[in-house]
Amino acid sequence: RFLVLRCGQAQIAIAVDPDTTLRRARPDDVRAAANVPAGYVRGVFKIGGEDVALVDVDRLVAAALDVARDSVPALV
Repeated sequence: RFLVLRCGQAQIAIAVDPDTTLRRARPDDVRAAANVPAGYVRGVFKIGGEDVALVDVDRLVAAALDVARDSVPALV
């Protein structure tokens, strides 16, 4: 299974596990951690007794493109 996202002109597919769920934020969601584990995570929240990350897709795509760009050797 893949989650297919459109980000600007780019389309990106992210492999997801069968237990992955998408949900809208609710007023009773509370921030669980002060530290954000990655630059593309906007926050970690306690939802139903579980820590859940809020992912910024634009930042995730930008980070992936940076990694891909850096891993391609330059032709000289």
